[in-house]
Amino acid sequence: MLENKVYIFDNLLSPITQDYIENIVYNKLSYYPSNNNPDPNDPHQKQYFNLSDKLYDPPQMVHSLIDTYYNIDSPWNTLPFSMSIPLQSYFNFKFSYTLLRSKVNIKHLQHSHLQKSFGSPHVDFEPPLPNLWVLLYYVNDSDGDTIIFNETYDSLPYHQNFSIQESITPKKGRSIFFPANIYHSANFPTVNVNRIVINNVMQINPL
Repeated sequence: MLENKVYIFDNLLSPITQDYIENIVYNKLSYYPSNNNPDPNDPHQKQYFNLSDKLYDPPQMVHSLIDTYYNIDSPWNTLPFSMSIPLQSYFNFKFSYTLLRSKVNIKHLQHSHLQKSFGSPHVDFEPPLPNLWVLLYYVNDSDGDTIIFNETYDSLPYHQNFSIQESITPKKGRSIFFPANIYHSANFPTVNVNRIVINNVMQINPL
């Protein structure tokens, strides 16, 4: 069975597949701006008070590959399966999965003095469903770490401070696989031109 933890895989995909995905993301997809600024009226925002001097949420560019809630199906909807299928080889049991959402996120270069800032903690599907997992895939080498917090969606009412579990640097071909109820946030590049990830949300079903 899957352990309730964060898995990090380098080179989950072959170099050929990594290059193929990078080429599609750079040359074939169209993007729209998405505003990440949190709603100041959201009662959850009060939970971030210990991070208030670190949070910064600039807009990002997005291409939705699959979204079952909004009934979105991109012509490139097979792209996320090239990332999720190899997961089977890393675990000692078989499972099927339902891909609920997959999207490409592009964050652009920000001012260097914001290097220690990061986006608001969030979960990618609210409320998280049972057996729901997130697979993040880094398309390119960049700065702008993914911050994984110790707090989970279930524990939020009992925590008023967020604490960092680990910080993961973007690297082409690297993947992070973790339960969807874990709070996390994305930093943005202050050295590289852009930071590109593919975010997949899937429901795992053991066979």
